Amino acid sequence: MIIHTENIRVGYGNTKLRIRPLGDIHLGHIGHDSKLFNKAVQEHANDPAGWCIITGDIIDDDRPSSRQKRVHMYSDRVDAQPFDDEQHQLWLDHKVIPVLKPLANRCLGALDGDHFRLYSDGTTSTMYICRKLKIPYLGERMAWVRMLFSTKAKGEGQRCMYLIHASHGAGSASTYGGDINALIRQVSGFEADLCIAGHTHKCMPAQIPILYPDQRGEKIREKMRTYVRTGGFLRGYLEKRTTYVEKAGYSPLALRYPVIELTLGRCKANNCSLSVEDVKVTI
Repeated sequence: MIIHTENIRVGYGNTKLRIRPLGDIHLGHIGHDSKLFNKAVQEHANDPAGWCIITGDIIDDDRPSSRQKRVHMYSDRVDAQPFDDEQHQLWLDHKVIPVLKPLANRCLGALDGDHFRLYSDGTTSTMYICRKLKIPYLGERMAWVRMLFSTKAKGEGQRCMYLIHASHGAGSASTYGGDINALIRQVSGFEADLCIAGHTHKCMPAQIPILYPDQRGEKIREKMRTYVRTGGFLRGYLEKRTTYVEKAGYSPLALRYPVIELTLGRCKANNCSLSVEDVKVTI
């Protein structure tokens, strides 16, 4: 599990920052909603206070079962796989990386998820994309991201940390309530201020207040733990085609992506140190 730290300099007054988790993109699939995804990409590119994080499934190939079949496919001619790897990377260079390039500035990193290509040298297509875009690679399934805010350069001055637990997600639920409850259960053993996960393609937030006594033991303080399912950009039902979603009989989903807005300011508990004072999620 990777722990990535991002140092971010902020002003002394109230500062607002936005985090856009983007996952289940499925570039290369005929059902990919390019219009919606391009809207999200441009919003990020035009937002000087915006950060993004990719929660997996950037491209549509491979899924876990087809990756295993691909290993057996090359078992009698291992010298053929590096050539196919090069062809796949050329496709990434021409069709995928240019689409993602506007996200590279202020990106907290990317996960593999379920859909990615495993190359003959042991690296993945997500690693290749991250290397080309010069963004952090966060691993296959989950990672911690530490956003370290400070009022001066090199992490000096007033400081605070906002801890994100990012995962691709696993499992499914037929109802929206069951889906967000599954996320809450899955991350119950991980400390974080914000827990984000994709996989189900549903998009919804939940916030649970955590109460604690102040340092003097005189007042009750509150911090908010935020959970967000990160939506997706893949249409499940298509004209004149029978998709996997249709065969499985899944309910149609509204394609959405969340925006998480952090407000930083002086801590109300001591009126001097920097802290995240408010968290709002819009869909």
